[in-house]
Amino acid sequence: MTKMLVFDDFSYFLELMSLACERLMKTSDLSPAEILAQMAQIQSMERGKLSSYRRAGRPKGSDTYFRLQSWQDGKNHTRHVRPEELPALQAALDGYARFCELSEQYVGLMVERTRVRLDDDIKKKIRPYSRSSPRKSSGS
Repeated sequence: MTKMLVFDDFSYFLELMSLACERLMKTSDLSPAEILAQMAQIQSMERGKLSSYRRAGRPKGSDTYFRLQSWQDGKNHTRHVRPEELPALQAALDGYARFCELSEQYVGLMVERTRVRLDDDIKKKIRPYSRSSPRKSSGS
């Protein structure tokens, strides 16, 4: 079961950033095939941002409500989320975030490989300048 992320204090934010850096360092040495395999293992994804709010004019001890906001077709869509849906929705949001991280790594690896291959091809085509006949001196 995953917890909903709420930044109550700065130390929690630093801990979260540390975990994210740790996760990136673990997967940075993966091959493109391993990255694709990890992407295929993600079981659920959801785009958007999960927010909590309280209705205005209600006492502080009243229920907290949740909503999921996302952009689709150039419009902001908001969906109210029931408390019992929160764990599965948070897991889906985490899955999408993980997918985005992995896809960025995949693209970075493939761009790097492409650039190396292109550089190698260019080096193969460029030959050092050589003259077939000896150079005539300008003094004679």
